Amino acid sequence: MKKFLKGFVCLALSAVCAAGFAACAETPADPTPQDPSGDTFDGTHYNIVFTLATIPPVLAALDSVGNGYETYAMIERGNTYSGIATTEGLNFHNVGFDVTSNKSEGFQEEQFTAMVDCIEELNKGEEVFHIYLRDADPMFGFALAANAGLKKGQYELILCEDGVSTYTNFRTTYVDGKSVSAQHDEPYEA
Repeated sequence: MKKFLKGFVCLALSAVCAAGFAACAETPADPTPQDPSGDTFDGTHYNIVFTLATIPPVLAALDSVGNGYETYAMIERGNTYSGIATTEGLNFHNVGFDVTSNKSEGFQEEQFTAMVDCIEELNKGEEVFHIYLRDADPMFGFALAANAGLKKGQYELILCEDGVSTYTNFRTTYVDGKSVSAQHDEPYEA
């Protein structure tokens, strides 16, 4: 049975988030990923978009257009999909999200499993997967890769900034347990 991750927050994963940003920033434009065992993966590249919220799907789509790789997506708020699939140069596949939905309920096990199944179907052993996630959800990327049987050098996680949620989590973590809101830009007692 595939393992599904629910309800984790970036607060507990700040070191992982920072490491992910540093790794993406240092990645060459078109790398040939290599496993620690020395295996090189030079098969077909795919974009995998598994994002919550509204800004991350747009950022992932823009980057996907830029790199030109075939893209498979599961977007929580499918309403942000408007126009993405018809973008010239983007070979975009909907893995099962509702393109009219603007609900923000998080992913359910069925959506996670659908994306794992998609990756497993695409993976013949040499493929490279560029997995786009909201920056507060890096563990989804590791879980997708592990459940799909990808080797370490066969994927990269690309964390897309989510605006207010990320800012609030950062401030809550690093400003003495205080929080911020859309109405107040200064720390206040939570």
